[in-house]
Amino acid sequence: MFLKDQSSNNSSFYLQVSMPLFEGFKIKNDIKAQKWNVLAATENLNKAVDDVSVNVFTYYMQVLFKREIENVALEQVLLCMNQLKRTETLVENGKIAKSQLYDMEAQLAKDEVTHTRAKNDVSLALLDLMQAMDLNMEEWEFDFNYSDIQPFSGKKQRAYCANCNYKPDIGN
Repeated sequence: MFLKDQSSNNSSFYLQVSMPLFEGFKIKNDIKAQKWNVLAATENLNKAVDDVSVNVFTYYMQVLFKREIENVALEQVLLCMNQLKRTETLVENGKIAKSQLYDMEAQLAKDEVTHTRAKNDVSLALLDLMQAMDLNMEEWEFDFNYSDIQPFSGKKQRAYCANCNYKPDIGN
């Protein structure tokens, strides 16, 4: 027997296509879910914008509050200086003891420290406001006329209360 060289070639092709015929409205419900996810993301963005606005407003009010404390501390220093001058005159005339003069000098020193702390608190409040607004201190000059501030009353108070009911975060 003679052996012959035999080669065989096998080729096979495989193609599969699948198409869902019915998956219990999965695709339709997935589309609805994605729409709800977009709405939720939009509302989260709106809340973030509101939060930033409330934070900036809060920092602004802190600046005003700290400025008012600074003004009160400055007035206290000026009053104490006047009292110190009066006390010096009384000590020179022998009307009161010299220890009271020392007490007044100590009080003036305390009041000056309080005023310095108040100025530092204003600077820190301004820094917080600048950071919340993403500004540099050199880019913005803060000047405010305190006489423009009016307390809430009447319609403004009712509007504020209505907003507190609508957005409870405002009342915090």
